[in-house]
Amino acid sequence: MFLADTLSRAYLNETSTSRDVEMETEEIHMADYLPVSNNIITLIQEGTTADETLQTVAKVIQSGWSNTKSETPNLAIPYYNVRDELSVQDGVVFRGNRCVVPKRLRPEILKRLHNAHSGIESTRRRARECVYWPNMNQEIKDYISKCDVCQTYERKQPKETLIPHDIPDRPWSKLGIDLFTCNQKDYMVVTDYFSDFFEVDQITDKTGRQVIQKLKCHLARHGIPDTIVSDNGPPFNSQDFRDLAAKYEFEHVTSSPGYPQSNGKAESAVKSAKRLIKKAAKANSDPYLGLLDLRNTPTEGMSTSPAQRLFNRRTKTLLPTTSQLLQPQLSTATKMEKRQKVLQQAKYYNRNATDLIPLHEGDSVRIQPDRLGDTQWKKGTINKQVNIRSYDVTLENGSNLRRNRRHLRQIPTTTESTETTETTDSTETTETTDSTETTDSTETTETTEATDCTRTPMRRSGRTTKPPTYLRDYVVK
Repeated sequence: MFLADTLSRAYLNETSTSRDVEMETEEIHMADYLPVSNNIITLIQEGTTADETLQTVAKVIQSGWSNTKSETPNLAIPYYNVRDELSVQDGVVFRGNRCVVPKRLRPEILKRLHNAHSGIESTRRRARECVYWPNMNQEIKDYISKCDVCQTYERKQPKETLIPHDIPDRPWSKLGIDLFTCNQKDYMVVTDYFSDFFEVDQITDKTGRQVIQKLKCHLARHGIPDTIVSDNGPPFNSQDFRDLAAKYEFEHVTSSPGYPQSNGKAESAVKSAKRLIKKAAKANSDPYLGLLDLRNTPTEGMSTSPAQRLFNRRTKTLLPTTSQLLQPQLSTATKMEKRQKVLQQAKYYNRNATDLIPLHEGDSVRIQPDRLGDTQWKKGTINKQVNIRSYDVTLENGSNLRRNRRHLRQIPTTTESTETTETTDSTETTETTDSTETTDSTETTETTEATDCTRTPMRRSGRTTKPPTYLRDYVVK
């Protein structure tokens, strides 16, 4: 008995006869692995037979692909980059394990892919598992962007980059005004954009007459500003307030409804006033003394307090203060310090911000719901642009609204996916022709200038590799 090893001459005799190679080759029928019914397979086969492009691709697959795109039939060029993965079986073209869908069946496949109304990337991942056709990703994006159901229940849009208000040249030239409620009482706040100094008044009602009367007292005390910024709600949208603006000759600028950060200075003053009133009520202290201390506290990042920036002096408080500190003193660095603060704020705010495309008259949009519990984005049409990123919109029922750009989602224009595919195919054909012409001229120039160099190698894409200029005097192997 002999035990054979790797180096032994006592090899075993052949016990089996040679079999044909075809008997040892495993055959795989790709159509049997498609997770669809026989009727759908029949439709794909019929669609492939009627599709001129896929018939051309099938012939090229069976006869063999050319080495360059320029020698490939125009209809088969979109499939050139994936030619190594293509095969034909039972009249169906496959890319690996994925079925290549004929053009006339693509709308139905898109509908099935988006049956769950998932997002663009989710639908693309689902499609990449089972089907393929050129420009598929773009057609999926176009199809979902036009889905009425998805647009009705869309998410909020991302924030846009910060556009800060212009820094005024002098105190009390630009004011922000707003109303708020605290501890079941109504208040009005007026703040200065230059000095951050704000006035707080308690009001018994929010009618235009009482708000205007309180505002007139501040204007008589500090002077008439150039601009007053407010929201677009009552009483600032009333005729009485428009008459006040015309009589006192100041510009009244309103922000978009549902976008309070457009009047951020007034909102910040409201926050400070609410905090002061609540804490004073809890501590049973005088809120006006707290307001006086707040006005004399230097602002973070600046060397002066709101009172100093407005009056050019400190106001006397209960803290022991020398007479020298209470003397008027002109502050010259205020504007530079405020500009530095704005730049610092914009730097951090714009980290995750994205600017949206401006809208134009006649554009169809979806309007973000602003009521609690309402999740449907309604359709509308842009009438005109009211202010920066602020538009007047007409709803389908005929009513008009004013909204910020962040609350408006543009509806894409309707274009056929087939037109996109045809345009892409023709573009690729044109680019191929131009690339071939450029290659020819490049090869001629290289041969004339560097006769000692070896032949320029060709890539699979049909482009040539050009040696660096500093190697022109050397033989490159």
